[in-house]
This record gives sequence, structure tokens and C-alpha cells, in this order.
Amino acid sequence: MVIIEKDISDIVKVIGERLTLTENGPTYLTTCPFHIAPLDVRTMLVDPVKQTYVCMNCHAQGDAEQFLKDYEGY
Repeated sequence: MVIIEKDISDIVKVIGERLTLTENGPTYLTTCPFHIAPLDVRTMLVDPVKQTYVCMNCHAQGDAEQFLKDYEGY
């Protein structure tokens, strides 16, 4: 089981190690891995200030710990 300390986790680093992030002002965009979509469609918004992500298509959302649970299957 993966344990993440929420106060030291950087969601941009966690997601950026697994997906390609594109800067979008103060946030980042990437392709959501939780639904089928073309690779060039960036629907997941990653917010480094709030330390959260949300997909504007399938509505997957959470923090770094939730992302790892969903992405890695933990």
C-alpha cells in the first residue's frame, strides 16, 4: 500500500511523473487516464495551490492520494 503524507505531497509532481502536464496559467492540464479520450484532448485540470485534480469530462477528482489509488489501483 502506498502512503502519502498530504502535507508534503506535491500533486503536480505525482501526476507529472505519470502523465504529460501542460501549463495553463496557474494550473496544469493533462489527458485524463480515467476515461477513453483522444490523447490530445486535455480534460483534467491539476491545481497546485489547492493540491487537487478534476476531470471536466468524467468528473474524476481528488488529491494526490486519491489519484494514486485510482491510477495505480491501490
